[in-house]
Amino acid sequence: LSLSPLTITVCFSAFFMLALCIFLFFHAAKLPPHTRTEEEVENAYESTNKYPTFDGILELEFPARFRGTNWWFAYIVTGMCVVIVFTGFGLWFVERDRISNTTTAALFGAASLLQNITSDFSEYWVYTRNQEPKAERKSGDVELLVNAEQ
Repeated sequence: LSLSPLTITVCFSAFFMLALCIFLFFHAAKLPPHTRTEEEVENAYESTNKYPTFDGILELEFPARFRGTNWWFAYIVTGMCVVIVFTGFGLWFVERDRISNTTTAALFGAASLLQNITSDFSEYWVYTRNQEPKAERKSGDVELLVNAEQ
């Protein structure tokens, strides 16, 4: 069985996405109940999410800006994505004469999808690092915090 370096990169990319999905599944299951994201964080993402093609690039500063616990992990995942995409691009460039236009389009679509998923992970990571207890409205303007034990 002989695999080209480009095929190996595509397989590594698929493994990276699968590992990220499994991590997110288990991480989200362990989030504490009765919390919400801080309003400043939500407002920052609301302004960049208006531009879905470029929002991941516009949001690169947010993990460092909002600095929750393990804020740097979003940069590690983003760095892995960048390495995969640029390695794939370099290998495509070397082998482009042997790759059909259809495969080229699929590879560039996959790279774009990988970038979008990675930037969505980074957004999730920042959101979950900046949680505050949910408030429940009671009569009038008085707010009482919901007990996290419920």
